[in-house]
Amino acid sequence: MVFVRAYATIDGMEDKARYAVGIDFGSNKFRVVVGSRSGDEISVVGYAEVDSEGVRRGAISDLHSPIDPLIEAIHNAENMSGYNISGASVGLNSVSIASTNVEGMVLMQDDGRGVSEADLSRLEEAAMKVKVPNNRDILDLIPFEYKLDGQGNIRDPLGMTGSRLEIRANVVSALLPDVNNIRQVCDQADNLEVHAIMPAAMASAEAVITGRQRENGVGVINFGGNTTSLAVYDEGELQFVTVIPMGSNDVTRDLATILAATPELAEEVKLRYADCQFGEGKDVAIKHRNDEYVFTRKDINEVVEARLDEIFEEVHKRLKAVGYDRRLPEGIVLVGGGAKMKNLDLYVRTKLGMAVRIGEILPIVSSSAPEVLKIDYATAIGLMMRDMSEREFHESSRGKRGRGGGFKLKMRKGGPGILAKISKLFH
Repeated sequence: MVFVRAYATIDGMEDKARYAVGIDFGSNKFRVVVGSRSGDEISVVGYAEVDSEGVRRGAISDLHSPIDPLIEAIHNAENMSGYNISGASVGLNSVSIASTNVEGMVLMQDDGRGVSEADLSRLEEAAMKVKVPNNRDILDLIPFEYKLDGQGNIRDPLGMTGSRLEIRANVVSALLPDVNNIRQVCDQADNLEVHAIMPAAMASAEAVITGRQRENGVGVINFGGNTTSLAVYDEGELQFVTVIPMGSNDVTRDLATILAATPELAEEVKLRYADCQFGEGKDVAIKHRNDEYVFTRKDINEVVEARLDEIFEEVHKRLKAVGYDRRLPEGIVLVGGGAKMKNLDLYVRTKLGMAVRIGEILPIVSSSAPEVLKIDYATAIGLMMRDMSEREFHESSRGKRGRGGGFKLKMRKGGPGILAKISKLFH
């Protein structure tokens, strides 16, 4: 893996500054964030967003439409940051994303040398072999527990001695075409190197939840344009991730249909006048492009409530299927452009029966531009933080192994990466 570096001249001296880049392939917007780190502080030094094309329900729908807007977003972020972007960690929000609990076991050689990198690779392959089909690309493997000769609760067995090594883990994967398409688009956009691919809800979680919340149990819902994704954390680790093929754009389309309005007007009605408490109120009078429109509060409420019920009933069903219905002490954190709907947090709290709050970017991330520290950018910021962790992991830890070219084992607990440091800061 190659990590980009930028060089700037300050007072006649060369200052070598390393940076990280995250790119969110949203259904409505492509967002690029460039960050640098000083100590434990992360600064956003460049960002950009452009209208996206060629993305449908979180996946690349054609290989040509996304290229020009992606290049535009990258160049705008380069101009703001002064850095030349040649690689990034990118987001994927395809409905093919899934997390699978796996178990595996390998026998160790009786030579007293202890668990090696090769042993861990054999163990991961054994765990994934049965439950993860070959038509899926491994995006991440999150170990829950290792066992050595029956002794459990081991987080990192490297160097330990024993004869039987076991693992329980969560494998996050996506269909190969979805992964290959996003890599191909990036390659055609200025030969952009993909450092890592991460589901949007997981990326958002990096930017908005703390280590303590992960330990206690928390869910992150990314309410995007065409998808709603969910990531559940408990005991410090990702337990479940899923993507629902509906989002806030579906609310807009329903309003446009029922109100006989253009999509632009329907979007304005949704963001300015829809209230997810669905109380009675006066009719809505709105001026749009020199024309005046009047819509009844009843019509707006019925349309918005019907679609939100459909979306969040599906969220509830998936939480229940994995045993986390009303079982997340830290509740739900809402992010994504759709989360800007008025009182959506109150609606979701009633619907899911848990504490709900709108996400806020962790205070360790700063920027001179306050607009980039909003929930719209949570995914891109989380991807930038992941990119920073990928670089540090590559430079100081185990490096790449596994199958598919997309999977790298992460040292979630004892590793030197920035994400581990961030988690400690908030315990």
